[in-house]
Formats: sequence, C-alpha cells, structure tokens
Amino acid sequence: MPIPYYNLHDRSAEDLAAEMIAQIPAHTPDWRNPRPGDPGRALIDLFAWMGDRLLYRVNLLPERQRLAFLRLLGMPLLPAVPAAGLLQLAHSNPRDTARAAVSARVRVPGPAEFETLAEAQIAPLDGRCYLKRRPSDAEAGSLTAVQRELEEVYRLSGSDPYVTTPLFQGGRGTPEGVDIAAEAVDQSLWIALLARVPEDREAARAAFSREDRGPLVLNVGLAPAERVEEDSDDPLGSAVQAGDWVWQMPLATSADGATASPPGYLTLAPTGTDTTGGFRRAGIVRLVMPEPAELGLPENDPDADVDAGVGDRPPRIDDPETAARLVSWIRLRPARTAPRLALAWAGVNAVEVEQRRSLRNLSLGVSDGSADQRFQLPAGSVDPASLVLAVQRGDGAFEQWRRIEDLHFAGRDDSAFQLDAEAGVIGFGDGVRGRVPQAGARVRVIEMRHGGGRAGNLAAGTLAAISQPRLSALQPLATRGGAEAETLDEAEKRLPSRLRHQDRAVTETDYADLARGTPGVDIARVQVMPRFRPFQRLSDVPGVVTVQVVPAPAVLKAPHPRASRSLIQAVHDRLDARRMVGTEMYVVGIDYVPVAVSVSVGLVAGHATDTVTRSVEEALRLSLFPAAPGGRDGAGWPFGRAPSNLELEVAAARTEGVRAVFGLNLFLRGSDGSWQVAPSAPGHPAQAVALERWQLPELRDVLVVTDATEAPGSPLPPGTGSGGSGSGSAQPIPVVPELC
Repeated sequence: MPIPYYNLHDRSAEDLAAEMIAQIPAHTPDWRNPRPGDPGRALIDLFAWMGDRLLYRVNLLPERQRLAFLRLLGMPLLPAVPAAGLLQLAHSNPRDTARAAVSARVRVPGPAEFETLAEAQIAPLDGRCYLKRRPSDAEAGSLTAVQRELEEVYRLSGSDPYVTTPLFQGGRGTPEGVDIAAEAVDQSLWIALLARVPEDREAARAAFSREDRGPLVLNVGLAPAERVEEDSDDPLGSAVQAGDWVWQMPLATSADGATASPPGYLTLAPTGTDTTGGFRRAGIVRLVMPEPAELGLPENDPDADVDAGVGDRPPRIDDPETAARLVSWIRLRPARTAPRLALAWAGVNAVEVEQRRSLRNLSLGVSDGSADQRFQLPAGSVDPASLVLAVQRGDGAFEQWRRIEDLHFAGRDDSAFQLDAEAGVIGFGDGVRGRVPQAGARVRVIEMRHGGGRAGNLAAGTLAAISQPRLSALQPLATRGGAEAETLDEAEKRLPSRLRHQDRAVTETDYADLARGTPGVDIARVQVMPRFRPFQRLSDVPGVVTVQVVPAPAVLKAPHPRASRSLIQAVHDRLDARRMVGTEMYVVGIDYVPVAVSVSVGLVAGHATDTVTRSVEEALRLSLFPAAPGGRDGAGWPFGRAPSNLELEVAAARTEGVRAVFGLNLFLRGSDGSWQVAPSAPGHPAQAVALERWQLPELRDVLVVTDATEAPGSPLPPGTGSGGSGSGSAQPIPVVPELC
C-alpha cells in the first residue's frame, strides 16, 4: 500500500456554512428561515470564514514539517546554476596599439548580467583561424593536372594539395564544429596574428615587448564542438588530451623578423590553469609570447619565395589586404598521432564569462548576542566560494569568519558560519557549536557573487559590450549551462536518493542517482557498468566504473540522442568529486548499432494506407528507442538485449488498422555501407542482432509495404560507403581552385 498524503484542509467556507445551517433545526427549531443578511446568518458566515482560514493554516503544517526535515538532514535547496561562455575582446579604436588589461569580475551587460572570471591582457591584434583544407571531390577532379604541374615547380615526387580556408568567419563560432585532424592535410590549426590596420604592423609587433609590462600572455579561447558523430569509429574512446597537441610559433632568424625557409618553430609554454580541461570544454589557454626579435614571419608572397605555403610553412594567404596585416602565426599541431579535435570556435584575446554579479562591502545588520542568529543576504543563489564575511570585534576592527558546511562540527571558539546558498541566509552558532557574535557587533559582507538561471542561456552575438574602457566585445557561441534554483517538490523527489548515497558514489545506484542529478543537464537514462574499462572493452577489471548516459531526446526518431562533450564532462565532474579514492571512473556516450527493418502488413478494411503505414513505422521506432517511452516497459530498450524480428512483428501487429503481419526482416550495416539481412539460427525463423552489454540498437531506416505477402529483402537501395585517405609523407602544396 502506498503511503497516503492527507489533505487536512478539504472543506471550504461554503461547506462549513452549509453544515451549520443544516444543524439549525436540531438546535434552534424556532429559527425557520436563516436568510442571508439576518444577524444569525451573518455570524454563521463569519464563523465559516474564520474556520476556513484556520484550516488553511493547519494544512500548511505538513509543508513546514517537510522543510524542517530537509533542514535537519542538512539538505538545503540547490541554488541556481549560472550559464557560462566565451567572449572575444578587441580594442574599440583600431589604431590603438597598446595592450589593455582586463581584471576579473568586470561586468558584461546584456539581457542577463555576466562577469569575467579572470584577468587578461588584450593585445592590439586580430586572430584569424585558417586550415590547410583538403580539396573536395569536385575540386580534386579539376586539380589533377594542376597538381602534377605544381609538383614539377616545387620539385616534389608526391604532394598533398590544400586550399587555404578561413574558419569562424566574422569571429562567429560554428556549433557543428570543424575536425582539425580530419579536414586539414597537415592536421594543424593555424592562427594568423594580424595588425588591426596594415600601417600599424610594426606597432603591433612592438606590443610583444617585455621592457615595460613583462611578457605578453595571450589568451587563446577554444570551444570543442558539441556534435557527436553518428557513425563514430569509437563512441567509447578516450577524450582528447592537451598533451597530445603542441602550440608553436615560427622563429625569426634576424632582428627584422626574417625567417628561414623552411622555418624553425618555437614551442610555446602555456602558463596558469588550462580551463579547457585538456580541450574537453570551452575555456582559455594562456600562451607566453616571445620577444619581438624572436617573432618570425615566413614569406607569404610566392613572387619573393616560390615555396611560400609549401610543406611545413604556414598556409599561403592570397588576399593582399590580409597579407599586408600579417604579424606572425600560431600553430596548434598534434604532438605524435592525430587525435580527433572538432572545434566549434577558436580565437585570441578571449575571456571566460559567467552569469553572476559581484557585491561588495554590504552591511547585514547588528548582532543581538543570542544563539542561532540568522542574517539574510541581499540575494539568493549565492556562490559559496566567493562569500567573504566579517564580524566586528570588541575593539571595533572586523575579523573574517570562515564558512563551514555544518555548524554541528564547529567547536565552541570557532569563528564559523553556515550558508544556505539557495535562500541566501547566513547562520551563526549557539556558543557550544560555533561562536556567537557579541551583542552590538556589526556583520558585513566583504564580497559575494550571486546569480544563475535559464535566462543566462543566450544565443551567440547577444553579448556585445563590456564595462571596460577602450574595449569592445563579441560573443562567438551561445552561453550554456544556466538552470533554475531547485523547488521544494524537486528537493522532495531528491530526498530518497540522497538518503541512500549520502552524496558519495559507492554503489551502482549511487552513481546512477548522482549522474541523473547533475545540474544544468537533462539526462534520460544512465547505465553503470562496474569493472568495465571502455577504451579496451575489458571486463572484470578491479576498481573500474564506467557510466553511460543517454540525454533527453528531442524527437522519437533516428538519429538517437547522443551525449555531447559538455554533458559528458558535466557528469564526470560531478561524479569525480564524489567517487571513492582509488576508483578509476569513466563517463561515456552510447555505442549504437545501426539496424533497418522492412515489414509487410495487411490492412483492416476502411483504414487509410498512409495512416497505418506511419503508425507501423512509429511503433517500430518506439520499440527500439533508447529512452522513455520506448522499449517494452516504457523505460527504453535494454542495454545489450538483441532485437529480433519476431518481437518487432508483435509491435507492428498491435498497431491500429493492421490485420496481419506477413513478415518482417532485420538488416545490419555491411562493411561497404549497404544493408544486409540479419542472420538467423539454422532451421529457425527468428533473426537477431547480437549486441554487447554496452550497446543499443538504432533504427535508421524503415520500409513498410501493404501489397506484398512477405517482407522486402532490402529496406533501401544499397549504399556506396565512403573512405578517406591520409597524407602520409606527401608535402602540402597550396592551390586556388577558383583560379585554376
């Protein structure tokens, strides 16, 4: 029997008045007509109204008890989560050639207020990204003869032609991303450092000087693409690591910036914290720039150097206006192999921004000397790490007190306070557990930050200004991650799992509950696989836990929902802080196995063919869907369970308007990209698609026919498949297809 929820207030004032009027004949039979307006009837109505108000307040007791219970458990409501993103800054005046310093906590106005997270040096430069792109199939066909002639000019036995292609036009990002390793012949990203105007190129070089302000530390912003490949070779593969890539700049061989041919390269050392987490999330890499005398610029003009753009040289730029502004280059290349690196945006002079607002030097009130005092902060959804609180001592000076998670663990003389971040409430001790501020002492907030919510999830280009003189701003990508503060109902739903896992990941259920509760993301399904290492597909490995996540689907059709890089990183960060020491943990997406179905059905008389055909297709897709309401039990298709044609026939037969199912065939993707009939057991009609325990089926194509007595032998015409070619030892050479 489920635990009932009693509604103590189930009667209205009208109900109370009607009941009292019904009792009149039994108690005062002489009062035969209690009409509205009579003095007695007025007393009845007044009493009914007061009784209704009293019952309403009584009915609030369960909610107060629930709130008190949550407080006793040390489980306050979760505060709002701030959105975050990248901002690219530039000098407002293009002729401004001096560095500009940006401090942390600079306000960024907009529909939702943001702030910069860290200080930065803004160089008087533009950064434009280029790729040595492989020619498309259409371009390659027209370049065969040109390539042979160029090989004779460059005295090469083998070459790899490329097209100099600018990325992220106008500073705007590309959410679907560009895979650097796959689309570039040299597997490198090139960032051209450009003076704002050609006349100031030497002044821009001078900004690299260390004489007055020390070395120039250039902020390079990187944002990995959110896309997940539908046919990824390794859905459970390892993430890109920062150590797999190297930052370089061409070296000068003389004081005027002349560079050897082929050029030598200086490896740049990132400084400070890499907030990209190894290129796993949008963030900043800070590079220490060399002196102007070390700043190389390889020749870009083929009239001056016929080998311009060939081999290991930067891509050749044939636009004279851009070439006249060149100061130097930055290259991002793989250190050893070429791991996948799909970038949604890259640029220089970038800063991280977050949807919070800073407040400083605020007076909260005066202590009355009593135990368990509470003070309300000027805002809720407070960032606990930013809160600095001070309490006045007897000599009038202010002393900083430290924040503690639970005052129960504070000592008698501990200058500690407790914070309810969502409500923005400060709590002090009782003299036994934590000191009590003495009577008359003022309580002051030195600094605090607050904010968050879905209002901060802004489209690209929304933020276009910064509260800093001399600078303008551009938002290349949408800000992400903002979520509203938790409600009481949501906290109650979280309560049972919290009591189980105690905010620690130990059991499979703990990992699943904590993963589902990751703030700022919407997860439909979680599978925990203990003792499984995903990269090598190894089972029974002690101390290893793998968590697979399925994001909430937008539509119930292929392609199935795939976890983005940011979602996987958010879940990993949450679990990593709560796992047991020594546990090797991985968070990965889903390895989908593509399948197709063809089915022949007979219709009930009077039903439209198109309607029934669509219904059968939807029923089949729903049966194999990985999240609710898919699958037999409405929770999604089980991991590792082999789909069979007989089971799918049942789903088709249950569709309204279907009289009979004459046959159903399952298909698997062949090595050439075509669909092949799934195998069946000898002498048995059942077809099945074998799955590993970490795999799910993905229904790519469905063919429903109504005029056949058996299922078609192919759902679609055979595919042609595709392949790629590596560059090997061939030398990259620049081509201009539109001019050849």
